[in-house]
Amino acid sequence: MRKLNNEDVEIMVDEVTEDTVKIIAFVKKDTCMDILDEEFSAGGWSVEYKDGAINGHFKVCKLGVKQEDGTWTYKESTGMVEMEGNEKHYHKLVEANAFKRACKVWGIGKELNSISAIEIPIYENVGDGLGDYDIVNHEYKYMGKNQGSFRKTVDVKEVDGEVVCVDKLAIKNLLYHTEAGKETKIGFFRIANLSQNSFIYTFNELNDVEQKELKIEEIKKAAEKRRSDVKRLKVIEDFEVSRQFEGMDLKPDCGSIKIQNKTLGELSDGELALVYSKTKKPEIKAAARNGCQSRGIKVS
Repeated sequence: MRKLNNEDVEIMVDEVTEDTVKIIAFVKKDTCMDILDEEFSAGGWSVEYKDGAINGHFKVCKLGVKQEDGTWTYKESTGMVEMEGNEKHYHKLVEANAFKRACKVWGIGKELNSISAIEIPIYENVGDGLGDYDIVNHEYKYMGKNQGSFRKTVDVKEVDGEVVCVDKLAIKNLLYHTEAGKETKIGFFRIANLSQNSFIYTFNELNDVEQKELKIEEIKKAAEKRRSDVKRLKVIEDFEVSRQFEGMDLKPDCGSIKIQNKTLGELSDGELALVYSKTKKPEIKAAARNGCQSRGIKVS
């Protein structure tokens, strides 16, 4: 099965304790279906669900794959989702969870098992924080502690007596080991807190060669971003320049004969401001306004 990329994976918070958030990783449902189509064809797999309890609080997904001889092989797994807060779409969510778990039984995203036991500290102790503007003193209010200076990695809140994570997390920089003859396995990734625009966890089992390749790749990406930013600024600058001079070859429709015999670009600052205030033509007024702005002439 093909390797996964960042967009194929979703990170979910499985549990929040007093000190940490425990995360699990799943292949997204749409990606699972795409991989099943790629591996077994669109008609080569089937899925069905059944209640795993009388009250239907969890579902069992039975995922079948058609073999070359025409027979079907089935594997199943159970999905569960917190009922509270998900009442409206509960059945859809729990079926999706069961489906993704069943796909993992078939081997889709099995390499994500290395991400399924990660606990991230809610607060990172950074000492006294002197001189760091992004560091503030936090209290573990729900723990009754004040342990000095911390950098908050994730935002947690108490909802109906339960502490939950309210930030959105995602996987970034997902890389695989490239050594020949070895089982395909994830060698590097970062967990990003999209809500705070920060990285909060790094997994790194790359060898020295892969570490060097990663560093080179990151340098290339940073350089490409700088080039892209320069190009974008140049486009904006060119647009502003062209906007400032657009229409400056027009001749005024007001003022003295001397003024009306000149183009807007040939007028003095005072003459240009006069034309801006007196003209009745929208195109001349717009051009005169841009010309005044480019020269730093204040007009109302």
